[in-house]
Amino acid sequence: MHEVEYHAWENRLRRVAFRFNWADYILGSPIPLPAANNQTAEEVCNLKNAFLVITTSCAGHEINDKLNDCPMGDARRAFQIVRESVYRPTAAGRQLANKNFYNMSMAVTDTTIGGFIALANRNRKVVESSGDTVTDAGMV
Repeated sequence: MHEVEYHAWENRLRRVAFRFNWADYILGSPIPLPAANNQTAEEVCNLKNAFLVITTSCAGHEINDKLNDCPMGDARRAFQIVRESVYRPTAAGRQLANKNFYNMSMAVTDTTIGGFIALANRNRKVVESSGDTVTDAGMV
């Protein structure tokens, strides 16, 4: 799954989460997962559904091999596996994200002004998700 595909995939997944009122902790929020004995039936159902949505939407991608090692029903781990395959939280991942962000131009990306602005915002999210920051001057 490439950055552009992942960005669209995550947006669709967040819309599903919004539609079905999933708890924030399901999709990688720092909020801790409640203990199994403290989860309501709806929360358990939402976790299972999130796991199924994540794993079935990745069928056919190379990321599916990594998801096979994910414990059944662990939606948070499944989401983390997919996210970290694109937004690598390593020094090399940060370096690549920064390189992609600071070396892009409309000529290199072959985009219109609107497309370039969207791409710049997306690449900023990649940099920030990889553990680094982009200043306002960097966005200009």
